[in-house]
Amino acid sequence: MSSTSRHSASSSAAGGAGKKGGKKVGRAALRAQTKNSECCEEYVSRLMAAPTYETIEEMADDHIFLGRITKNVGCGNVQVLLQNGEKATIPIGGAIRFRGKAANKSDRSNCMLTDDVVVVDGGFAGGKLTARQITEVRRIFSSVHYSAPKGFFCTVGELHDDDAEETGFEFDRTGASAVELAMEEKERRSGGGAGGGDEEYDIDLI
Repeated sequence: MSSTSRHSASSSAAGGAGKKGGKKVGRAALRAQTKNSECCEEYVSRLMAAPTYETIEEMADDHIFLGRITKNVGCGNVQVLLQNGEKATIPIGGAIRFRGKAANKSDRSNCMLTDDVVVVDGGFAGGKLTARQITEVRRIFSSVHYSAPKGFFCTVGELHDDDAEETGFEFDRTGASAVELAMEEKERRSGGGAGGGDEEYDIDLI
């Protein structure tokens, strides 16, 4: 093995970093991505295995809900509107919560931002649904006539096209960081849906 190869291998092992979309990410970010994905896949799989009104209610009895983030309140907490119309302030699960410098970065696939639809498991925001998952869950909720709050599954484009009165949403971004606001504006202009797209951003190695 050449000295260059040895150096590259040792650097990767020492840093514990992986690559995502050609960009290096730290171990904490990779762990967050895995936990986020597992939580959402478990929710969707359970719902699709028995797509009924009763299944949604059974999951609620198990303290598993969907929530739409309406405000980032800081200190790892978000304010959500739950599928039953109630509002709550909940912490982001420790396994997917960014800390230190990473908390100010913008790895969109992991960060939970205003207007994301998240799985609330045991009182924690445990995972953020992708746009594809939101579409599938929205279809099932509609087919079984489960009445989520008006505008609950709206995409970013739908939210900006309609008035707050029509969608039922008027998001409070006073707690959002400059990075979050810039990302939301970029997503709005690109017509992206809630849950984020595939675009990747740099994140500090952790």
